[in-house]
Amino acid sequence: MIGKKYYTAKEIADTLAVTPMTIYRMAERGELKTIRVGKSIRFDADGVENFLQNSSMKSIKSTGRTLLEFAGKWSGDDADKIIKMIQESRSEAEF
Repeated sequence: MIGKKYYTAKEIADTLAVTPMTIYRMAERGELKTIRVGKSIRFDADGVENFLQNSSMKSIKSTGRTLLEFAGKWSGDDADKIIKMIQESRSEAEF
């Protein structure tokens, strides 16, 4: 555990331009993992990074699906297939 980075709710809130209360609510919903240090709550840097990556991917999927459906050329299932193909090609390009 030594060497791991932990953040306060205020540090995360400042970075994301939200209030610390928003961060605490996210923790209550289980969106962010916490660790208690005495009476204080800390957030694991890896957990925060994972949350941001997953949130970003959900946003990309939602936006992409909406755009494809708005274009009227693809239904929801087709849009999902296209988004999956984009993600796979993106993953392959990263290696």
